[in-house]
Amino acid sequence: MFSLANTANWSSHAFMPYHFSGVLSGAATCFYAFIGFDAISVSSEEAKTPQKSLPIATGVSVLVVTILLVLASAALTLFQPWELIDKKAAFTSALADRQLPWAMIITGIGSITGIVAALYCNNYAMPRVVYAMATDGLLFRQLAYVTPVTKVPIVAIIATSLLAALLAFLLDIEALADFLSIGTLIAYSIVACNVIILRYLRPQMANYPPIDAGQDTATEVDEASICGDAADDRRRISDGCLDADGKAGNAGGVNRPGAGGGDGGGPTSQLGENIGRLKYYFRNIPVLRRMNPGIGPIIALLVIIAGIIGASLTVNIGLADLSRGHPLAVLLLIFFIIVILFGFFVMLVHEQDKDIETFKVPVVPLIPCLAISLNIALIMKLQALTWIRFFVWLAIGLVIYFTYGLRNSRENAERLQQQSEKMPLSGSLSYQKLHDTKQQQQAATGTTDAEKKKEAEAAGQP
Repeated sequence: MFSLANTANWSSHAFMPYHFSGVLSGAATCFYAFIGFDAISVSSEEAKTPQKSLPIATGVSVLVVTILLVLASAALTLFQPWELIDKKAAFTSALADRQLPWAMIITGIGSITGIVAALYCNNYAMPRVVYAMATDGLLFRQLAYVTPVTKVPIVAIIATSLLAALLAFLLDIEALADFLSIGTLIAYSIVACNVIILRYLRPQMANYPPIDAGQDTATEVDEASICGDAADDRRRISDGCLDADGKAGNAGGVNRPGAGGGDGGGPTSQLGENIGRLKYYFRNIPVLRRMNPGIGPIIALLVIIAGIIGASLTVNIGLADLSRGHPLAVLLLIFFIIVILFGFFVMLVHEQDKDIETFKVPVVPLIPCLAISLNIALIMKLQALTWIRFFVWLAIGLVIYFTYGLRNSRENAERLQQQSEKMPLSGSLSYQKLHDTKQQQQAATGTTDAEKKKEAEAAGQP
């Protein structure tokens, strides 16, 4: 096609006839062309070094697909004017119009091969996802059956293949493409959100105390009923002299500048306790300092998503007003941009988990936020009917989850069992630990609160 290219197709017939908005609309529909590289992550258990090979394979596959799609689109639009392209069979019809039957046959064979490859990719990745969910109990256990000879989830393969065939029979190709694109874009956006959340919050940090500007650990534990002098206990805890086990140490895992550890004598993270907390020099921010670790970045993420949705709606609905420089449309767009930047700043002032040993996404939170922005911009370009189909599909999934998956999830059962075995915490120190700590201190000194009270009464008698 490049040998028969006509560069006039990019000039006289306009390079972007529907402008940038049309490009986004087409990209939202054609995003399904990138679907398939997620099968690499599904096969992580079959890789020898998944922490290295999976990121490389994912990046290379996306890069190769991008190059091939760009070259194919460029060749087609240079070969034939865009208004003459047949949407149902773009390449074969273009070759037929130029009287190239041999090339049309080769292209047809290539199209059939591509369809077979797509079916193979679907039958490889999707059954494994269904198998993993069924193994955990989120889906019916029968879907997790593996044949003893071939070691493949045969029930999941049959179920997903029949479902794909049914959808292909009921819907046309455009509806399927939009339906597939919206689900994939939302799923990838959720993955990007999870990258941010996991970088700022660990499960074991959920019960950690909030940070206060007046104290290094922001922990004031009022247990006067069992600890005697509560003010003394609070003072020792805030000064970093008493940890959760009643031992001398740095409570909260925070070092003051010059106290050792960290770059430049600044605060360091001990055992990951600083993850999700405000950075040392930003701990005077009024509202954020009182939030539990990791909550600030999550709220900031929600603010960013709201700002991105607002900006996308402003551009989609008021594009004509923005092009004319309408003050209200411009101010509204600037407002949403400021909201996005504010949320991004809140993320930047929090500590991240820097001790991840496997592959981790670089330049967080910038790259995940960019991915979320692009995905939402593409989602907003899809048709309303696509949204209706998606919500119907989502409702079916939620019904299955709340009626079956939630009660039968193995992961959820294990988590609930672990929580039931743990003592509830009050602040950063549990009630029982404070009680045991006080008893240990009293045993070491040989006196108890009752004995101290008797001695005081005896000293006050004539």
